[in-house]
Amino acid sequence: MKRWLGIRCLILATHLSTAWSFNAALFNADVVNQGGVLLGQVRLRLGAVAPGTVTYYTVNNQLDSLLAGPRAFTVISSTVPGFAPVSWMFCVDVFGAARVGQEYTYDVYLAYGVTGRLLQHWRDTPNDFPPAILDANYRAAGLQIALWEYGYDGAVNNPINLRNNNFVHLNNFLSYPAGAGTAIDACAQWLIDKQYGRAFYWYLRAVDSDTQDFATVPEPSGLVVLATAAVFACLRSRRI
Repeated sequence: MKRWLGIRCLILATHLSTAWSFNAALFNADVVNQGGVLLGQVRLRLGAVAPGTVTYYTVNNQLDSLLAGPRAFTVISSTVPGFAPVSWMFCVDVFGAARVGQEYTYDVYLAYGVTGRLLQHWRDTPNDFPPAILDANYRAAGLQIALWEYGYDGAVNNPINLRNNNFVHLNNFLSYPAGAGTAIDACAQWLIDKQYGRAFYWYLRAVDSDTQDFATVPEPSGLVVLATAAVFACLRSRRI
């Protein structure tokens, strides 16, 4: 019991010491370097993460844990034309808070990268995971781990793996239930091995300093709006 409390205190201390940062590497790679357009602002009320489970990892050698999976939300207000996302979003940085029932404001950017393709996978083919792993919580957490791997390592051209460099998934961490870390790791590796390519998505950059950044994609009916924004971004980048 004392060992468990010590681990939790260590995780909490490292989490608080790095709060109010954001994933600059992913933002620069998928928004700034792609000529991403600031589309407007949204205010969201956050819901629960489901399916999903707690995951353990290090970012830049700092131990942390987070509930990983798609987070539900409700749109309170929006200045983004045609903002009609799916009913979930995934966190793309591991620091900051995300409290259920709390309202937060985000700048919405058009982004382009592997993150967009992984989000499309969850939207369009949510059952495309290792056949032996049927638990939706582990599948959701695996996709989240893959997102962080690309966000913290792929975005800066580090090798895409789960064991080295900026992001490391601790698949054998002692706080995981038996077999959970291995199953989550297998789902993440399944997605990494597919080498999906890239796609457009919405990057939600937190205006409130104490929360996380998120990413989401539109419902199929909203793809026209996203495509129009993509064309605008391309024209804008050419002028620049």
